[in-house]
Amino acid sequence: MKRRNFLRDIFLFIFAFFFGYIVKKDAENIVLQRGKNGSAIDDEINALKEQLAEKVNKSEIEDTLTKITPLRFGVVGNANYFNESDKKWYTDSTCSTLANDDTKGIRAFLNYLKTNAPYEQVIFPRKNYLITSSIIIPQECRYIDFKYSSFQYIGANDTYCITSGAVTGNTPEEGLSGGYIYADWKNLFIQCDPLGSRKCNGIDFTRLRNSSLTNIIVNDANIAIKMNETWASSLNKCKAFYCNIGISTGRSCNGTNISKADIEACNIGIQIGNPGKIGDTWGTNGLTIDNATLVQACGTAIELHYIKQASIVNCYFEANNRVIDIPLMTSNDTIHNFTFDSNMIDIGAKKECFLRLRDNSRKVSMSITRNTFTGPKPLNTFFHCDKGVLGIIDKMEVSGNWFSDGVSFVDIFPSTWKMGAVKTDILYTPTINDNDWDIYQSVQIACLGNSMFELMGGINRRPGATSNLLIKKMPYYFTSETLSFNYLIPQTVDGASGTKKTSRLEVRNLQDIWIYTDDTTDINRINLNGIRWCTRV
Repeated sequence: MKRRNFLRDIFLFIFAFFFGYIVKKDAENIVLQRGKNGSAIDDEINALKEQLAEKVNKSEIEDTLTKITPLRFGVVGNANYFNESDKKWYTDSTCSTLANDDTKGIRAFLNYLKTNAPYEQVIFPRKNYLITSSIIIPQECRYIDFKYSSFQYIGANDTYCITSGAVTGNTPEEGLSGGYIYADWKNLFIQCDPLGSRKCNGIDFTRLRNSSLTNIIVNDANIAIKMNETWASSLNKCKAFYCNIGISTGRSCNGTNISKADIEACNIGIQIGNPGKIGDTWGTNGLTIDNATLVQACGTAIELHYIKQASIVNCYFEANNRVIDIPLMTSNDTIHNFTFDSNMIDIGAKKECFLRLRDNSRKVSMSITRNTFTGPKPLNTFFHCDKGVLGIIDKMEVSGNWFSDGVSFVDIFPSTWKMGAVKTDILYTPTINDNDWDIYQSVQIACLGNSMFELMGGINRRPGATSNLLIKKMPYYFTSETLSFNYLIPQTVDGASGTKKTSRLEVRNLQDIWIYTDDTTDINRINLNGIRWCTRV
């Protein structure tokens, strides 16, 4: 025993020497003390134990409040297989055990967190949950990571799987109510009716401001994601497949960004503005769709309603029947400023058009600039209007775009499109009366906007020709409401001492351009560059 105590004492002396303790004898025991008046090592160990116990207790409390799962509330998450025969979800591939309806349990889970852990992050285990009616997300549970779970939604027609609880009134005075700020929902897959009825909806993001959706995927819905008065918010990497409408911005989607979205095989990819809804008097301000958003194989990629300012930039459109559609609306629905810039458009085989205008009463102002158009020509012109629609717009710029080889002005604009308000660098090549005139420099017409047109090129009269008709059967839009426009142009100069001659050009309302010369036998060249005329709006 004494030998063992001796070895212990030697060890304590060595330990004290290296770690700065003093060895003292207390009765029959040897103790370590830090410094002359310091605490004993036993006291320090006890203090550390108390601190550790406090931290462990705090960690357990945090874990209880913030990491409690919906599985404690009767939620199972076993909707793994859909039986097309009875239209029900099952747990197993043999369809022998019905899946658990997790709707009430998830509501209880959220209500618990609303009271006991408000504004903490909510975590869903990655499972397949069966949802049979709308789940309202309280603002106290607004930070949700679904961990790539699936919500198999079989709710009633026109209901939403997930919503903030904001409502739209039935009159303009009621407007919208509810909603909150700083919602952050991410990593969720919503499967509506797998049979493709497209009657129920995915997510209602109404009145969620300064909020974000990330990695949200919705299949087979009527509306995948609906926004309304969604200010200063963002949709990032969201996807919609086989829906009637992929994303509907609603009214007042102000200062909002849709980025890196993937929308495929929908009737309408993105619907901007509120189509005829109650109280829709605000329009959309500052909406941007950008950063490689893909819209593919949709009936209409972008449908435009009441817009004050919206931009689509650096996106990719492939094989849509039409990219932009301006539908029938009331005279109050206006597109003040719409920009479509630096996008890639792959037309695809047997597609209708790039842009369709369906209404003469719409006031439209837009810029279609610096885009790349590839693939075959559409069945109609790129810019197309329904029968009887003249394409009356307030202002449009179409410039800096690249089209596949073989695409000309008449492939882009229809013969009934009223071009007075269009500014474009795409030149129109008219039909020259080549029985009486020769072309020595290509004759073309430029649309300068503000109802202004410019002629360019050079011609000369053929020997023996007497007709003054130069250009015949111009499209209506170049000469509409031009009663008679006369322009004096220099014909030629006969040598250094010769007399300068002039000719008179006349633009008629009969879609023709005539040139009159003093001498019909004069075959000297006539320079047409710089000749301009205006049409009435």
